[in-house]
Amino acid sequence: NGRLVKCTYNPKDEEKVRSLYKKWVSVTGRITSSTKTYKISNISELCEQESESLSVIGDYVLQKPITFKTSYDNEDGLWGMVNEELALYGYGENYNKTLRSLEDQLEGHVLSFTEYSDEYHSETSLKLKKLLSEHIDIKEAGKQMNGKYEEY
Repeated sequence: NGRLVKCTYNPKDEEKVRSLYKKWVSVTGRITSSTKTYKISNISELCEQESESLSVIGDYVLQKPITFKTSYDNEDGLWGMVNEELALYGYGENYNKTLRSLEDQLEGHVLSFTEYSDEYHSETSLKLKKLLSEHIDIKEAGKQMNGKYEEY
């Protein structure tokens, strides 16, 4: 969820922990938190998370979740969430920036499909619109965008 989390683990698991460094992971264990810290102790499960399904992207609630392939680019220091079929590519320095990038991509598609009639779109673009429409009501998202950005 983008939160920095302190974790303690059994030293015998150090090799596995090192192998997951700079990868998306799923961690299960005992959680303790305060206003300043969030800590997982007694880790019961630690594994690589190769995908993530989202039912909300930024301000947009999806009708059907979208699954993204997750990655980390060590050279550029960017976390990634990608769904090639829907042409949604989110990259950022952390989880929250990656989600904002996805939201920007989604809004770009919505803007394109609400501002330009189908006659201005290619066959490939219209296929994308159809696929995207399975996950989000494009017209409603367009109205939501207009309300969100009308003050600008």
